[in-house]
Amino acid sequence: MENVEDHKIWIISKGRHVDDIPVLTAGSDTGSVMEYLLSDIARYLLSPDPVEINKGLIGCEIFYKLSSDKFRNLFRRMLFMGPKTDTVPSEKLISDNCLSAASVKDHSLKIHVDRFISALKGYDPVTKRLLKIDQDFIEDVTGICREEGCQEYSSLIINGSVDEKINYICDFLGEEVEVIIQGAHIGNLLFDLRGLSFTHYQSSKSHRLIKFTKDGTTHAFLLGPDNEVEFWIEDIRLLNCMHLLELSIRTNSKLMDIFLQCVQGGIHPLKLMFNRQLEINYSDTRLPEVYRDVLNACGMDIDKREIFFDLLKERQTGISLQYLPRSGSGNEKIFTHLSVMHDLRVLETIKNDLPQLYSEIHKRASVSEDGRFYLLDSLKEYEDV
Repeated sequence: MENVEDHKIWIISKGRHVDDIPVLTAGSDTGSVMEYLLSDIARYLLSPDPVEINKGLIGCEIFYKLSSDKFRNLFRRMLFMGPKTDTVPSEKLISDNCLSAASVKDHSLKIHVDRFISALKGYDPVTKRLLKIDQDFIEDVTGICREEGCQEYSSLIINGSVDEKINYICDFLGEEVEVIIQGAHIGNLLFDLRGLSFTHYQSSKSHRLIKFTKDGTTHAFLLGPDNEVEFWIEDIRLLNCMHLLELSIRTNSKLMDIFLQCVQGGIHPLKLMFNRQLEINYSDTRLPEVYRDVLNACGMDIDKREIFFDLLKERQTGISLQYLPRSGSGNEKIFTHLSVMHDLRVLETIKNDLPQLYSEIHKRASVSEDGRFYLLDSLKEYEDV
């Protein structure tokens, strides 16, 4: 099997045929059985286990009970500018004074700043409003968190009674709180990276993954050290994403460098997304670097170039990595790096007409479980506004 552990950053190895997996019932028709090695990164991305991440608590949303007093309900609707419905509008409270000592490096100074921030909490408008509300009229209270480096908000479910929820908001307003999400894969080939401790990543560690086919359907599971199943891969597309990510890291030095900086602690990774419907348009004025010399050498005429550019738009897969640089200034902005991988099968139609071009691109392509791909483009990181 490929010695992937020799690479500083790796995701998944190439597969090898095996026939000694005790978990698979002897004599069952499982077809070809393949074994792969996963790095800690791939294991995290594929695991269905809950993940703990941190979010900044900046406010709350208060849900009121529907009172038997119609005048009281009408007054609340007028107060919160709610529509004329049978429900009472919720009230959102967001603090404008969420200070943070997270970027303070000196330990003694950080303790001092934390005490100062804690002393100011009682004067925050959110805290003052919460402590004035009659809890008998409150149905529920949820937290409002701000995503790192941007203005996107998300809700936080808080356990306990209304009184306990209000106390939680007052105690932790303006601070980072622990939030549990249901796995790193949060939907539509989008992964949350914040629960993975990159600084503890070890390239020498690996995990065995088994893939087989039964009744025409592909199945895969992670095999634990005791040769028992740790978890099943419910969506095989996620496994294909791991192969494509491995290929992208191998061929894109910029992406490899970003992952290395994550491990070294210079970058805080946020989200990883796979997009199979990019359809980025290319032209003579917007030409990927991989084609600049090749196209000129082939001497392609104008008509053929237009057809060729249309082909480049087909079957693109974008791998975008969203992250925050750790400058320590406290004013970091989100950046995104996009690798555009292209399926070589798209170029089969010009193979005979432009054999030189096809040959040059074929040399740059590598085989993955989902086909043969090459790095079409590596877009410069840009600030996500």
